[in-house]
Amino acid sequence: MNRIFDRMKQRGHRTGHRGSAVDPLSHQIFRSTSRQMFAYIALSILVALLAPLLFTLWNYYNTSLRKIPVAPGAEFLFGHIRLMRTADTGVFQRKWSQMLPFGLFRIQFFLTWRVYVTDPKALSKILTTSAYDYPKPSQTRNFISLLLGQGLLVAEGAEHKKQRRALDSAFSLPRIKEITPIFWGPGRSLIKIWQDMVPSSTESVRLDVLPWLSRCTLDIIGLAGFDYNFDSLHKPDDPLAHCYNKLFGDTEQFPLSVLLLTALNDYFPFALQLRSRLAYMKNIVH
Repeated sequence: MNRIFDRMKQRGHRTGHRGSAVDPLSHQIFRSTSRQMFAYIALSILVALLAPLLFTLWNYYNTSLRKIPVAPGAEFLFGHIRLMRTADTGVFQRKWSQMLPFGLFRIQFFLTWRVYVTDPKALSKILTTSAYDYPKPSQTRNFISLLLGQGLLVAEGAEHKKQRRALDSAFSLPRIKEITPIFWGPGRSLIKIWQDMVPSSTESVRLDVLPWLSRCTLDIIGLAGFDYNFDSLHKPDDPLAHCYNKLFGDTEQFPLSVLLLTALNDYFPFALQLRSRLAYMKNIVH
């Protein structure tokens, strides 16, 4: 625009005009064009910000799961997340499963939905008889692959069948019978620890069993898989036990940023890349 203005001004000098009539016209054109450009830029930014939100809301209200009963107590933005974080794992899920019929209900996970199945026959179909018809969610596979690599727990379909056949000998019935006695040692140690935590037989004590079960599982894996005793049950400050408990602990207690990006993956696949860059995830992986 500055070049156009200079040319018009020079043309006015050559024709003998002072440019008094040209200058206001040029300024008016310049101001009008600038306002249009600013309006286009502002509109583009507004669309870029609102489009993902409108798309998310559309999928939230137009979900194919709308006929499945919804658990009560949801907030508009956070859904049931903050409510479930106020209690131990499974407390509200058990309450909702007893309250809602059909062995099937859904909870709001930010602006997405998660379906809970409690009917034994349905669970048998999903986990056993027709497991390949119900693949793991992409966010679950991504999280497991960050921790354990692209192995059997992440594979689906034909790739999973191939890897499972390769491991059949390691998990055959004779092999399972051979390693079963190994399980009893850490199990008895865990029972002894819990008994020592109870003051007397007449008093009741509330115990958080999840971290203890994680440490017991780690000891069993070490003995059965690597012939090594981590002894994490008797070493509460053991760094390996701490990392294992952090990996496989209560997922509902993850930071809200991790849960939010996990939920956004339903609509925006790049959310998992952002999640992997969070400091919390980097600490877990490394």
